[in-house]
Amino acid sequence: MPNYSESLPELISRVKKAKTKQDKIDILRSYDKTVALHSVLQGAFHPDVTWELPEGIPPYRKDDSEYGLSPSIIDREVRKLPYLTSFSGQLVQSRMKREEIFINMLECMHPSESELIIQMKEKKIDGLNARLVWEAFPNLIPEPPAPVKRKVSKKKKSNGQEEPTT
Repeated sequence: MPNYSESLPELISRVKKAKTKQDKIDILRSYDKTVALHSVLQGAFHPDVTWELPEGIPPYRKDDSEYGLSPSIIDREVRKLPYLTSFSGQLVQSRMKREEIFINMLECMHPSESELIIQMKEKKIDGLNARLVWEAFPNLIPEPPAPVKRKVSKKKKSNGQEEPTT
């Protein structure tokens, strides 16, 4: 049963700490009606989403208030994401205006939510990968390529024993 008082960063942290892949999928699926979660996951793992923003962490002033007392929350701020990517067809044409929108988003949310949005923009959310997201929500992103398995060859040590190499 989902805990809807849990923040999105707390949810992602819980997924990261889950022991098995199926536990991770179950946690994600329990929040299947959460628009903010879908927006962040699609922004991070959909191959067609390209963020029209500079790489890296922008200079912004972190909100220092307690969680829940920030001027805004991620659930409200994700509505601005379509203005920052050409994938949506709603891209703001002025680069400076896009960067201003993004920085304002980061400054009005709790730092944990801002960090999650930055990870989304950089297309890498700690504890998640495209395959896991696709298995939890197959209609959200296209199926990622299967992971490549590397052969392990054995190399002889100078003392005559074999050691595995990759």
